[in-house]
Formats: sequence, structure tokens, C-alpha cells
Amino acid sequence: MSPKAVVLVALVAALSACERPAAPEHPEASKAPSESPSAPPKARALADACEKGEATSCLALGVAYSDAALGLPHDETRAADFYERACDLGDIRGCNNLAVMFEKGQGRPVDAKRAFQLYTKNCDAKHALACKNVGRCHRDGLGVPADAAKAKAAFQKAVELSKAECARGVAEGCSNIGFTYRAGNEGLPKDETRAVEYLERACKMGYRAVCSRVHPR
Repeated sequence: MSPKAVVLVALVAALSACERPAAPEHPEASKAPSESPSAPPKARALADACEKGEATSCLALGVAYSDAALGLPHDETRAADFYERACDLGDIRGCNNLAVMFEKGQGRPVDAKRAFQLYTKNCDAKHALACKNVGRCHRDGLGVPADAAKAKAAFQKAVELSKAECARGVAEGCSNIGFTYRAGNEGLPKDETRAVEYLERACKMGYRAVCSRVHPR
């Protein structure tokens, strides 16, 4: 199961288990993409919530279209539309996924500069993965002139944020640190023992996407 699929399962479960609070108004947000009346019931319910300003529902639909889940087809343009709506409503994960779409030209024209802007926005909001992507952009000159010093600073911030997340019980933070130790880059030495330690912790926290990758094959 992909990390995005894990997010989708968690979001759909949460939305099914409890009553949604009234969503805040975001006048600047993009208009919610419409969903066909023939779409599966869960997808229609998420689309209705997205239209009302529920950012996590927009994100869940974006993931569903990315992964062809919830009975929906794989559609990168639709995925990007819902990620953009989620991002406009303030969802950091939606912004990060949208940035990836711009960087890779999936559902959006390739726009490295726009991707870098979105990664930076999320990094400023203390999202560890976004800071890692900011570092990568500075290192490789993606959407911004290459700058080794800025890359190092962004990678260091990503590591600090990921360790703090892991300490708070956030599985994604443990996963990020684990894979960074395994690769031996971005400011951390290569250390397979530490890598396994952090990845096992993420798996035990329920982040099933990493369970099969705790030990290298």
C-alpha cells in the first residue's frame, strides 16, 4: 500500500466515523471540482464535503484519483484539481501533492518554479517532507538557482522537524528519518541500525506502507 493510499484509508475512515464540523470560509480558495452523479457513493460524499470547504475531503479525492481508489479511475488532472482545492483550503498535504504534480508534469504542465514555491510555503509551515523537497530543489537547481548552503540548511530543518514529529508519535516523521539514515544523505550519516529502528517504530505506529521496507531486500 502506498503512503498516499494509507492517507486515503485514514481520511475516509475518519470522515465516516464522525460528524463533520462546519468548514471555515476561504474566499480565495479555488472552486471545488464537480463529481458525476454516477460516481461511487463515498466519492460523492467526499465531493460534497469538499465543495463545502472540507479540505481533508478534497485531499482524499485527490489521492483516490491518483491511486484509482474508491471505484474511481486513475486521472492525474482530476487528482491535481482536488489537491489544488485542498491546498487553497489550507491543507499542507494537498499543497505538497500539488507541488509534486507540478514538478513531474502530472495533471499540470511542468513548472519547477511553482513546485518550489509550494514546497517553500509548506516548509515555512514546518512540514518536514516539504523542507526536504526545498533542499532537493536548492541542491539540484529545480525552479531556483542551485545553492549548496541553502540546500544544507533546508535538509537540516527537515531532519529536525522529522525527529520532532517522531518524538510526538507521528509515524511519517519516523519513516522520514529512517529512510534518511538508510540513504546516508541530507545531513545524516548512513546507519542501517538506526534506519531499521526508526522504520520499525513507524510500522508499529500503524504506518503500514513502510512495514515491508523495514529490512532492505
